[in-house]
Amino acid sequence: MDIQALLFDMDGTLVNSSSSIEQTWIKWAALHDIEPSHILKNIHGLSVNEVIQSVAPHLNVQNEYELLLEIEQNSDHSYAEIPGAKLFLEKLIPSKWGVVTMARKNHALKIFEALSLPIPEIFITADEVTHSKPHPEPYQTAAKNMNLFPQDILVFEDSIAGMTSAFHARMNVAQITFLSHIPNNQDATYHFKDWHEVNSSGIFKPFYNY
Repeated sequence: MDIQALLFDMDGTLVNSSSSIEQTWIKWAALHDIEPSHILKNIHGLSVNEVIQSVAPHLNVQNEYELLLEIEQNSDHSYAEIPGAKLFLEKLIPSKWGVVTMARKNHALKIFEALSLPIPEIFITADEVTHSKPHPEPYQTAAKNMNLFPQDILVFEDSIAGMTSAFHARMNVAQITFLSHIPNNQDATYHFKDWHEVNSSGIFKPFYNY
């Protein structure tokens, strides 16, 4: 495996946004008179589309996805980095990494700035793609922008939808398990609890900017 670049999911991988995600779904549920507990037990490990289809199959999935993004963007939530994320990202050669998140770009940038995380050139968000994860388009778009073959990229992800997106894009995957919402994916090349563990592994020294 000859990895040329690294791609990172945001929520659950670089950033602990569990509380924010849950509050967004609770607000969405209230708008549709849906019992929040039916949603909260399903949101971890499923894609947004799958959650909507499971609790409100009569609603237009794309419209509700846009509504969720709007709710999240206009809410004031607190965020924290997954331990060691900032330290690890700051070590990387700028041209060798990027972010792929299904948040809106201005919302994602606000989170990165709040946590003082470095912002890469490649920053794919919901604004740049037609299909969200688990569709491969988000990671395919990143590979195209990096002028790399998908198999030359390692993706760091935490969710089933995110890993499925990366696998379908024919990329290698490293699973971050800090939030432990799902079991270890046996198809992932690596499994790390957090970024301190990633850093201490020594595997990614070729990507360091020194």
